[in-house]
Amino acid sequence: MPFRVVFALYAVVTAIECFLCLFVGSGFTPSILTFLLQTDVSESHGFVHAYLINKRFVLYVGVLLLVCVLVWCLNVLLPREPVPETRLWIVVMLSAIFALAFPSYPYTSVSRMLMSTYGYCQSRHQERDICADTKVRSARAGPQVIVLVIGEAFSKHHSSLYGYEKQTNPSLEALKATGNLYPFYDVMAPYNKTHMMLKELLSVHSVDSPMPWSSYPLWPQIFKEAGYHVSFVSNQVPFTDRRARQSFFFQNKAVEQRCFDYRNHDMYRYDEGILNELESISSICDNSRELTILHLKGQHIYATYNFPHERFSVFQPSDYLPHKISVDVRQVQEVADYDNATLFNDYVVSSIMRWYQGRSAIVVYLSDHGEEVHDYREFLGRSHEDDPTPEAIKYQFQVPFMIYVSDVYKQSNPQVVERIIAAQGRKFMSDDLPHMLLGLSGISTDWYDADRDILKADFDTTRVRIFGY
Repeated sequence: MPFRVVFALYAVVTAIECFLCLFVGSGFTPSILTFLLQTDVSESHGFVHAYLINKRFVLYVGVLLLVCVLVWCLNVLLPREPVPETRLWIVVMLSAIFALAFPSYPYTSVSRMLMSTYGYCQSRHQERDICADTKVRSARAGPQVIVLVIGEAFSKHHSSLYGYEKQTNPSLEALKATGNLYPFYDVMAPYNKTHMMLKELLSVHSVDSPMPWSSYPLWPQIFKEAGYHVSFVSNQVPFTDRRARQSFFFQNKAVEQRCFDYRNHDMYRYDEGILNELESISSICDNSRELTILHLKGQHIYATYNFPHERFSVFQPSDYLPHKISVDVRQVQEVADYDNATLFNDYVVSSIMRWYQGRSAIVVYLSDHGEEVHDYREFLGRSHEDDPTPEAIKYQFQVPFMIYVSDVYKQSNPQVVERIIAAQGRKFMSDDLPHMLLGLSGISTDWYDADRDILKADFDTTRVRIFGY
């Protein structure tokens, strides 16, 4: 009986890893394990629709059932004695078959899962021990308000602001026409996973930094110690959500106390609810300098759940036929839903920017990563291959990045606007964003690196752009 239980567990773990390899492009890794543990209910709903409710998954289940039947037949036909040794050889044979089928993933599914669990635990330990030394020396006058809006799964290639054929960003284009919005055209994310990108976007660490991530402080703490009122509003991870499986590094109590003056307790069905949080923040800031970080749901898979259909169902499947990749009704509907979610995101982001138009404010928007939406192959979401193709890098790692400046700030800081315009075409990695924000703030700290500040004349344009999974 114990052997049967062990064999059953082994079979389940192997089946799960086979699924990950076939549908996500990766076996068990610490990063994949983090992704699974930090997926919330709404994301799970989208995951089920994207990966489980389709013909490929039905075929996968059929193959698993066939394997089960074969194993049962072997169990019946093989001699009963000695039972443990015979069935042990079956396990060894299955391991060998899997090793041949997926040569890039050594050892067995169980050992990989155990190693991934160890790596995940090590990562969590580093997150708890993150550097708390901000090294703030002084803070000269900067913008009254700095806002960072972190989007989710926004493909640059579905943005009319960047040349997409569907009108998905009319409001942002209107802000660009007024001279208040400046899009950047060559920005890449180092990762295509939200949890990895949040670690880089909220830390002064970059992927090619010489020390480990935990050796660098989170830059919101630097702003707070320099006198800014720091607010962090996430429509994915509210302050009250402390479940172990949803434990992002910034939910650590000590980190939250050091970095943030305000955290949201509520989540909203749609991102426009975040505008209510702006009113709350405004009521408690008392004219102090403000840093506000907004983390949106954006166009997260499954995009159909992230926009109000009664107001933003502008694009229909008929607008995409014949589709360049597929004529499958479901896939074309997914493209239409994604573009409608992008149109809604356009409304939300432009509303946030207009909220600050009467103050001395800078609003920075970027997406954590891109997304594939049946652009060059029949695939929705992000993959995790060891060797990504140029097309995968293009759609999954290229991100929209833009800076909004209010008229009040623009009139009093024309030299900054000139530097923004001069930097629009530069190659940039989004993990260096904190240095740009520190440069704009006027905060003097040893952690600031002018070579990584895209708005500086001595910005390092030769940096090798690194992509990881």
